[in-house]
Amino acid sequence: MTIHAEARKAVLEAFEKVFGRRPSLPEAQVLQGVAWLETNYGRGWKGDGKNSNNWGAIQRGKPPCDPANSFLYTDTSPNADGTSTPYSICFRKYATAEEGARDLAIIVYRSPPSVLTAAATGDLFSVSAALHATR
Repeated sequence: MTIHAEARKAVLEAFEKVFGRRPSLPEAQVLQGVAWLETNYGRGWKGDGKNSNNWGAIQRGKPPCDPANSFLYTDTSPNADGTSTPYSICFRKYATAEEGARDLAIIVYRSPPSVLTAAATGDLFSVSAALHATR
């Protein structure tokens, strides 16, 4: 099984646990796309983030970090002039990939329901606009 097929399985299960139904194809694809681009399905982390199962670069809060459920990492905040400012923040750790995918589904789709509405239509421009609008 390829990494994308394994990730699809986790995304389908996570979505169903959160929303009580199977996702439509576009809903699954959007969630999987976010996980792939953000963290390579949690495999893109280095250092303390490695094996964290954090699929969406989901933050936990300001330091100090509780090593039982988070790790310290440097992220960047974009500036109006096109540069970025680095800052240190705690990112969440998950016991399994499925837990990371489930939390990603909550963050992407439940917190700002406009993203789920846009994903259901399959209109990626609207998904992008909704993600940007909800930060």
